[in-house]
Amino acid sequence: MQQRIYHILLFFLMAGIIPAAGQELRKGGSVISLEGDSLVRLVLGEYRGVAVWQESTDSLTWVTAAGISGDTLTVNPLREGYFRAEVTEGTCLPVGSQTARILFTLPRIATAEVTDITETTALCGGIVSSDGGAPVTARGVCLSLRENASVTGTCTTDGSGTGGFFSLLTGLIPDTVYYAQAYAQNSKGIAYGAVVSFRTPPEIRLPEVATWEVMDITATTATGGGYIFSDGGAPVTARGVCLSLRKNPSVTGTCTTDGSGTGGFFSLLTGLIPDTVYYAQAYARNSKGIAYGAVVSFRTPPEIRLPEVATWEVMDITATTATGGGYIFSDGGAPVTARGVCLSLRKNPSVTGTCTTDGSGTGGFFSLLTGLIPDTVYYAQAYARNSKGIAYGAVVSFRTPPAEDPNSVTDIDGNVYPVVKIGDQEWMARNLRVTKAPDGTPISSYVVGNDPGNALIYGRHYTWDVAMNGSAEESAQGICPDGWHLPSDEEFKILEMALGMTRQEADQSNAWRGTGVGTQMKEGGSSGLDIPIAGMCVGGSFLYVGQSGYIYSSTEAGSYAWRRCLSTNASTVGRWNTFPKSYAFSVRCLKNN
Repeated sequence: MQQRIYHILLFFLMAGIIPAAGQELRKGGSVISLEGDSLVRLVLGEYRGVAVWQESTDSLTWVTAAGISGDTLTVNPLREGYFRAEVTEGTCLPVGSQTARILFTLPRIATAEVTDITETTALCGGIVSSDGGAPVTARGVCLSLRENASVTGTCTTDGSGTGGFFSLLTGLIPDTVYYAQAYAQNSKGIAYGAVVSFRTPPEIRLPEVATWEVMDITATTATGGGYIFSDGGAPVTARGVCLSLRKNPSVTGTCTTDGSGTGGFFSLLTGLIPDTVYYAQAYARNSKGIAYGAVVSFRTPPEIRLPEVATWEVMDITATTATGGGYIFSDGGAPVTARGVCLSLRKNPSVTGTCTTDGSGTGGFFSLLTGLIPDTVYYAQAYARNSKGIAYGAVVSFRTPPAEDPNSVTDIDGNVYPVVKIGDQEWMARNLRVTKAPDGTPISSYVVGNDPGNALIYGRHYTWDVAMNGSAEESAQGICPDGWHLPSDEEFKILEMALGMTRQEADQSNAWRGTGVGTQMKEGGSSGLDIPIAGMCVGGSFLYVGQSGYIYSSTEAGSYAWRRCLSTNASTVGRWNTFPKSYAFSVRCLKNN
């Protein structure tokens, strides 16, 4: 028998699954509401007959929900199951409603990127966007050396519930790849986010530091420094030198700060005490700590004093020039920045008067005294200046001779040369040793042994272009004194013929000519020329000194210039044009007619 059903129950969710707590869904006039976090209420609409609430674990075998009657079934939402209402009317077969199912799912969780990574720690976390219908009771991050981290391994526990959270990962191994995975647990089980990997940096060590030896030591200052070979894996943020009167300086004492990073550096150490032993140690700081180099010691010199100076006797005195000088035995503990000779007509010359300036430093020096008055007594005193002040040597006196006679000539430097007349020519009887052109411009020259004293013996050596002072004309003045000039090749021949050489001999090229003429011209010879065997200078090096002598003429021969040659082993005179003009030879000047 078929009984009419007045109402068909409709009270189910989409796919028959009740949503998360606190939501409500209406369908076909029936209401299923979830109230709060602990109850699920299934509410029937209008019906006829008797309603019985039933439950099942598999939707096949149903039992009556004990102790429940009325239009509303209340169950604990933390319990999964199938629920329905069965309505009967009279003797008709019962009619069951559609089935409602309370179904939980795993939470939904995402793994956050790993940040703030150090060699032993890192910061990770996650976001639980859904609890799956059941409270999240635990959440955190699982960590592993393999790609599949899980809660069976090492995991953090970072609270419960939904939303974001942070996880501090500690005890990590430096320079190691890790795999991290956020997790969330509810009554359904454990859900995992995506696996993210990261590498810890190498372990930070102290920097590697070396201390340099201390240099440029004065009574109150010095220069130290060091070298940072390695930063230990973290930037060097400070470096410098620590200084102490004890053997173990440290950054708790007096230290310089000299930049950052690796590599070498210098440190200026100031405020030192004279005549004191100090201990210095380079340091470097990184995030690990402070490393030190080896300790080095040094002693500051005694307090700066005035230099110790001696005045040399004045020599090479002419009517208008002389050569003085002095010797600096000690700089007094500070560099000698100026030295020279002070000159006066009174007995106490000083730097407030007329003084020369002849370099710096300790040791000996010469001073050329010029502009002197003939037949006059002068007082000379060497001086030296350092940071302490000016020290003087003893006062020496000398007298200039009367004005020079006509049998001498003086160059722009004040050098005096005797003059010898041969035939109708007047020649210098010494090799030229001037250091300036007639207009006062300094010129390049060379002196045997680089000893200024040898200039008095051999004269100076000049290249042809310097000797000619840039001119290419025969008999040009060159670097000779005013009224004098560099002799031409023909003028040399006139000299040689005046000493007994024939014209035929004089005209011979690139040959030794005129027996006995060379002997007359050499030092000690009867001509009075006294030409020394001064050698030549090539590229700054002297050759054949004491063996051969070479003198330039002003006459060119193609790309060369004619010269005269004398030898200790020959009585003749050589006339050659075979050496480059860049070779430096001696120079003799001839008076203009």
